[in-house]
Amino acid sequence: MNELDALTLDGKEYVIVDEVTVNGVLYVHLANPLNPKDFCIQKVINVDNKRMIINLDNAEEFDMALAMFADKNSTNQAI
Repeated sequence: MNELDALTLDGKEYVIVDEVTVNGVLYVHLANPLNPKDFCIQKVINVDNKRMIINLDNAEEFDMALAMFADKNSTNQAI
């Protein structure tokens, strides 16, 4: 098993479980390893050649990113 990248947000540990790029923006799916229902989606930006994770702009961006992760990981295939 590969080790997952971990980070702390608001005092809680999260691991990066997936990434997807949409229109040149990298989104990361973060999950709390102690509670799989505790997850969030953030975006990655570069500032002074350093990667920074920031909040999404609004609920619409969250919905779009969540749909992209769902599409990427969908096991349903047309017959």
